[in-house]
Amino acid sequence: MSILRWNLPETIGTLSSIIAVGDVFAGTTDTVLGLFAPTTQHGFDQLNTLKGRSEKPYLILVADKEQALMFSDQFHDA
Repeated sequence: MSILRWNLPETIGTLSSIIAVGDVFAGTTDTVLGLFAPTTQHGFDQLNTLKGRSEKPYLILVADKEQALMFSDQFHDA
């Protein structure tokens, strides 16, 4: 197991490589500790296998409204 520090430049490249090949990693945000996976069917399937479930929805963390729009056309101006 490797521990990566978010404040190191090489961390972003490493995590991008993990996601690019469709793998899952455990990590944190400012407020969330969880499993991270690509937003693909393969990523969803991997999470279901690791968590032993498939009926509950998953959160998708995004940087801003524009990125969120990539996943839904249901937004209303707030």
